[in-house]
Amino acid sequence: LTADGDDDDEEEVDELLPAVALGAAGGGLWLGQAVFHIEHFTPPLAPLLLGALGAAVVVMLFGLAGTRRVIRTSPLRMLRES
Repeated sequence: LTADGDDDDEEEVDELLPAVALGAAGGGLWLGQAVFHIEHFTPPLAPLLLGALGAAVVVMLFGLAGTRRVIRTSPLRMLRES
């Protein structure tokens, strides 16, 4: 949430992430073929999937660590403090 309580911008960014990722992948493919003349290249799938999974786990752990105080506090107490 932003200071004014509006989280519409975050939702719009979240909706754009898949399109941005596909655009980056397409741009990289184009660069590889048109500029660097690399043909018939297939990226190794296992390292890419492991990297994505590892990144998701790291983000999850940092998110949990950041919300630890909120999770350990009763809902009524959090509402009173805010």
